[in-house]
Amino acid sequence: MQVPLVVALIACAISQALGAGVYTQRFLDQYSKIHNASNGY
Repeated sequence: MQVPLVVALIACAISQALGAGVYTQRFLDQYSKIHNASNGY
């Protein structure tokens, strides 16, 4: 499944459009938690 990759790319594009570095950092933190949870880590 490439869904996580697509979601990450979309969120990255949105964050760049907003120019919100803080939002990007928060998203990466949340995404890493979700990604780790989905992998059972």
